[in-house]
Amino acid sequence: PKTAPKAKDRFGSREGTESATINAAMTTKPQTVAQIAEKTELSTSRVRNHMKWLMDREHITKTDDGYKATPKTTKKTK
Repeated sequence: PKTAPKAKDRFGSREGTESATINAAMTTKPQTVAQIAEKTELSTSRVRNHMKWLMDREHITKTDDGYKATPKTTKKTK
């Protein structure tokens, strides 16, 4: 039997993956790689690689204070 495709998050990563864990930690407030790694309990090298992937797709931007989600990827709250 066919299985349903896994749901994807706001950045296009499959839910339940390390990438999705990093994505969930992203906000519009700048954060360093070390801060994101600590929050997600993943290695800084893993986070840094994923930040490059997100930047290549214009999902995040890098500022002097760290990385932050772009307005187009920020979840809307009611």
